[in-house]
Amino acid sequence: MVILPSNEVDHSENHPKQRLSSQVSAPETSTSSLSSSSPLPNDDTINILLLGETGVGKSTFINAFANYLIFNSFEQAESSEPIVIIPVSFTMTIGDNFEERIVKFGEVDSFNNENFNTIGQSVTQHCKSYVFALNNGNERKVRIIDTPGFGDTRGLDQDDRNMEHTLQYINNLTHLNAICFLLKP
Repeated sequence: MVILPSNEVDHSENHPKQRLSSQVSAPETSTSSLSSSSPLPNDDTINILLLGETGVGKSTFINAFANYLIFNSFEQAESSEPIVIIPVSFTMTIGDNFEERIVKFGEVDSFNNENFNTIGQSVTQHCKSYVFALNNGNERKVRIIDTPGFGDTRGLDQDDRNMEHTLQYINNLTHLNAICFLLKP
């Protein structure tokens, strides 16, 4: 975890990158148009689409889900380094002077799918799937699809592009089991 004054931006992380190779498969990304992409494999995978406003915590939810699968207890999770498969960033107010700090977890991914440079702009730039193996004896998997948020500060045209991209992405799936809308409290 890195805590920075809110005016500093640092995408480096001094901690070794945690890997979930046995739990999470390589992310599936889509930045191409519908006609050039092939459908994702049809298996018994549970497909869950995450939707919500920019900054609501869709990527954080996926990180929390990964930690839930990895650690057997809260105590074990609390005493270990958190598993961060998607870099996340948020502001936190600290001290008596109510100073804002930026808190960052993880490293910027090699696909440049996360953008922390512009406040209010969707951090997740393109849809990305994260596939988790459920160790329940039947080889079942859960695919959680992270999407760009609504209400991007780049305006309604960007929201329209994000929605079109999301629709093209899910059109390549054979099915959706759930659509999860995340809301701010």
